[in-house]
Amino acid sequence: MAMMTYDDLKAMAVKQDNPAAAQYIKVGMSSCGIAAGAVAVFEYFKREVAARCPGIAVRQCGCNGQCHAEPIVEVCASGLPPVLYGHVNLEIAERIVDEHLGEGRPLKGLTLPDVPGQVRIVMRNCGVIDPESIDDYMAVGGYQGLGRGLFDLAPDQVIDEIKKSGLRGRGGAGYPAYLKWTLARKAFGDEKYVICNADEGDPGAYMDRSILEGDPHSV
Repeated sequence: MAMMTYDDLKAMAVKQDNPAAAQYIKVGMSSCGIAAGAVAVFEYFKREVAARCPGIAVRQCGCNGQCHAEPIVEVCASGLPPVLYGHVNLEIAERIVDEHLGEGRPLKGLTLPDVPGQVRIVMRNCGVIDPESIDDYMAVGGYQGLGRGLFDLAPDQVIDEIKKSGLRGRGGAGYPAYLKWTLARKAFGDEKYVICNADEGDPGAYMDRSILEGDPHSV
């Protein structure tokens, strides 16, 4: 059997679990959402949608940055912009179902004005994809660098690419990443480990927590 390429894996991911599906209901299921009651809301939508409109995807996602409004529910009907609902409890979830779902019919949408928003970079996938789905991450272009490193480059070429990039540590010392990779490559032993240091150095900021909960594959 021929070895699969990155493009093959991405095509499978898009086909199996596309986070950009035309119609969906998403519930924020990070710790802030769960603390506010998102689990019950998520289970309610799964039951109701399965009974009334089984073709509509009910998905979980990470925090979109609006922790104060959790539980947050996003509803997207085909061809229309998504609609966000905040502070959703079971009573509001029932109203959302009544507003958007018809028996066996596609989602009914609400036409909203186009409001410009912030451009997120590191957290661009948080609140968008299912953090527990590798297919979701690959469907939005994830693991491109890993795919190139595994299929197109030799180990020393990978380290050379990291060196050319100028990538450095963000902990304060700014230690060159390529030196770390070089030392790891030269270290004794065939079995090695990657450890994620997710310490929150800035109290109350929760940046690391948000990425690990909402887009862990990016780490």
